[in-house]
Amino acid sequence: MADINTNLADATLKANPGDGSKAFVLYQDAINADPTFGKAEYRKAMIFKSQNNVELYVQTLEKALTANPAYYPALNDLYDYYTYTAQDIAKAKPYGDKMVALLPPSPNNEYFKAVGAYFTKNYTGAITTGKDIIAKAGEQTDPKVYKLIGWSLIENKDTAAAIPFVEDYFKNQTKDGIVPKDYSLMAIAYSTTPGKEAQVVKAFMDAAAMDTTAIGKAKILEEGAQLFAKAGRGVLAGDLYAKILEVKPADKLTINDFFNAGYTGYYKSGQYDKAWKVFDAARTKFPNWNYGYMLAYGSSKIFDSTNAQNIMVPDGEKYINFLKSPNDTTAATPKRAEIFKTALALAIFFINEKKTARMA
Repeated sequence: MADINTNLADATLKANPGDGSKAFVLYQDAINADPTFGKAEYRKAMIFKSQNNVELYVQTLEKALTANPAYYPALNDLYDYYTYTAQDIAKAKPYGDKMVALLPPSPNNEYFKAVGAYFTKNYTGAITTGKDIIAKAGEQTDPKVYKLIGWSLIENKDTAAAIPFVEDYFKNQTKDGIVPKDYSLMAIAYSTTPGKEAQVVKAFMDAAAMDTTAIGKAKILEEGAQLFAKAGRGVLAGDLYAKILEVKPADKLTINDFFNAGYTGYYKSGQYDKAWKVFDAARTKFPNWNYGYMLAYGSSKIFDSTNAQNIMVPDGEKYINFLKSPNDTTAATPKRAEIFKTALALAIFFINEKKTARMA
């Protein structure tokens, strides 16, 4: 009955991926029928994982091991959780030791030694052990070995050398085995190679798409944007920062989100039309933020310097009106100077426009 109920639960989840409630009941029925049936507890843990409920995910994995101490998938997931998410190698080690005891002799068992080296910052040792596993295991190499070598090479400041190992990881890993952070690994590996920019952006987008929460998506995109900004690739940074404005809930968006996309990304890299769109939206969402008005005008006076699109002049007028309003908290002298400078620029524009019209 435990096996039958678990299979029914699996089928229910497959038919209704977004609804785990019915499957959860069936998994519980399986456990009631056989308290040693660790597989059912493990499947329950997967429901909590899909809901991003980390606490219940870990607790239920532990229950799976209470039911069946030798249930390998639960040992593996707990090892990965404590190793990569919690980054607590001391807590991960007992699960790794139990897995090695259950596994038949294999070069892949040295993977746990390589992980230990990585988390003690012995990246050269991790790389050496990983490559030795590949040499001995060949096509039977656990895909996680390629990933570990990739991260180790990146930490060892040899990012370009990580690319073939990252590619081997994606080639050999199952679809279900890939996690969002893996795409970040791909992006970082490609980031130092000219001509790979599109692949890097796509990798971060894929990573964000895999994450089930809006905040998680935004965090992944921000990591990518910061990577590009640090490398002086402002346009790509702007594209990822701008994507954050799309995926974050409206009530969670901050002034910094708009500043990063508009200024750090687009304005500093000369993409003034894109910068303007960001700051135009910022003026609406944060009507008391002076930089929204200032940088919207600062952008349009460059890409619409002749006011051909009827953007530059209205922006200048909006900026002056904001500076005159009680909403602007700029000190009196700088405010007067900015009003005068902006008004003078608009006046000169209108004078030149009239001269041009008369000459025509």
